[in-house]
Amino acid sequence: MEKIFLYLIKKFNILIIGISISLGANYGIAHEIEVTPQEQTDYIEDHLKFFDFHVKKSDVYIRTALSVKNLGSRTIERIEIIVFFLDNNSVAFFGKEYAVVQAGYGESLLKPNYTKRMYPNYFFHLDEALLGDEWSGKATYEIKEIMFSD
Repeated sequence: MEKIFLYLIKKFNILIIGISISLGANYGIAHEIEVTPQEQTDYIEDHLKFFDFHVKKSDVYIRTALSVKNLGSRTIERIEIIVFFLDNNSVAFFGKEYAVVQAGYGESLLKPNYTKRMYPNYFFHLDEALLGDEWSGKATYEIKEIMFSD
């Protein structure tokens, strides 16, 4: 049965949390810990350092990167951001969600004092056609959600 789930995870890029303890432990998928929105906000403000935010045009893709360091005492399973692409009036006209940290997809948990670096070698890609001529070349981001594993 584990072989079937492993095939589905690899073939369809599916994140399945909590199917079985042994499956999760083998693939770095931790049990999600429920926290309040205020606990998330406090941890983001007090213990996460985001840096190297880059949005660049290359060929037909827009490449986005963001690095993060966990200065706190908790282990993080997932960090989701929303990148907002701005027009010439600095108003967002398009948003795209990305998972900067996502344990279980060939990535590990973001443990205390660990850093996840994307730039300069790894980027999220977005088809330039989605932005068209409206994009000014500027972008901003916000943290949508974090999930702890402990």
